[in-house]
Amino acid sequence: MDKQTPHLGPEVQDMTLDELEAHNRDNFEQILKQCRVREFQNPVQALHFVGEAMDAIMQKFGIDVLKKFKATVDRAPTLKQKRRLLEKTAFYEGLMKKQGELKGVKVLNQNYHQQERFLAAKREAELAGDGGQVERLESALKNLHNAEHDMRRSGLYFYYKNEIAYFISNPVIRTKMTEGGIVIAGQKSYEVYTNAPA
Repeated sequence: MDKQTPHLGPEVQDMTLDELEAHNRDNFEQILKQCRVREFQNPVQALHFVGEAMDAIMQKFGIDVLKKFKATVDRAPTLKQKRRLLEKTAFYEGLMKKQGELKGVKVLNQNYHQQERFLAAKREAELAGDGGQVERLESALKNLHNAEHDMRRSGLYFYYKNEIAYFISNPVIRTKMTEGGIVIAGQKSYEVYTNAPA
């Protein structure tokens, strides 16, 4: 990994929905084979794990912004000061983005299971008069399928030189069942799929 040369070339963040989907498809299937599933009993534990996994990935790229941010929050003497720091993350986000760009790393949050995303893009394409894009998005809306697969694909994508290097899914809510397949009322678990370094 070249730590000095900024990443040049077409950026994943500038791609259309169709281009991004095609770009991700094969690469993501390989990533998903490397993913481990972590199960949590509540959403707070799942989100805490997502933060830890993100920190591990960024450190793998030599970006220690999250580690520094955590240390700053941990040093705050009162809970009120800790909360205030957690609410004002723009400085650290900007720093992480800048360091990432220097190392050829991009982080995109992608939600594949939200129909609204396709509808909004379709409206934009209609306003722009892009008939081909409207047609493709109408087809995508008709073919929304395999909701569980789509939920697993939604989350944070870490690109290195425009290829997916790491992935952390959004927590997937599961209804708990007995071994016989009977739903246990009111009991849920939260699963996170990731190939983040352990």
